[in-house]
Amino acid sequence: MLRDQRVKQPTNRSKPIHMHKGSTISGMVKNTNKVIVEVQIRLIQAEKSRF
Repeated sequence: MLRDQRVKQPTNRSKPIHMHKGSTISGMVKNTNKVIVEVQIRLIQAEKSRF
């Protein structure tokens, strides 16, 4: 049991580092998606105001 815990701990410690790298990339993607959605909403509102 003790050996299993020792083996599992390093893997658990290394995972958060990978998660942070992924979260920064996903955060950038989410920000770009928000900007794209805002632009689309503005375009739709502009089209509605024309008619």
